[in-house]
Amino acid sequence: MQDGATDAAQIVTNNIRFVTFNYDRSLECFLFHAIKSSFHVSEQDAHALMSRIPLRHVYGSLGQYQWRADLQGTYSPDVNDSSIIGIANCIKVIPELRTDDKVFMEIREWVEWSEQVCFLGFGFDPLNMERLGVDSVFKYLSEKNGRLTTSIKASRLGITEPEVARIRNRYFKHVGDVFFHDANVQMTLRESGVLV
Repeated sequence: MQDGATDAAQIVTNNIRFVTFNYDRSLECFLFHAIKSSFHVSEQDAHALMSRIPLRHVYGSLGQYQWRADLQGTYSPDVNDSSIIGIANCIKVIPELRTDDKVFMEIREWVEWSEQVCFLGFGFDPLNMERLGVDSVFKYLSEKNGRLTTSIKASRLGITEPEVARIRNRYFKHVGDVFFHDANVQMTLRESGVLV
């Protein structure tokens, strides 16, 4: 994200969007600290920039990421009834969501907009893939353009060759080539050319 950025404000112009199926806010925490330390900006500026990076928690989260110790919802071992109720209200239980849920419709638009789509640390759960609807997006783009121009990368640590073949056949049949890499997320990004 910081490739070519000479100051922190340029981070948000790099046209990257994140979709996570995790409830935790570790991605926000990482982005906050990376921006703060990479560009030597204040906590307020780092949080403001991190907040402008499009990021969706598909099934909700443990609340908004809070970086100040005086705000409720910070990373803390302190738990009380109020904080538990607040967290519970931010989580979406799987049956509550349908494929026509607003978040899935937005994600499909993001996929259509993307030049590259990276599935990182993702298990390709059939229900999640159905709700994402990426196969129909790839089919539409392929028919519209005569070929799919979106580049697909995926980490596959712990996913066997037969499972990869099923994933390709089930979800990427309209995609000419999907780069599957049997390594951790960082190595997948490096080996696929996303990180250069």
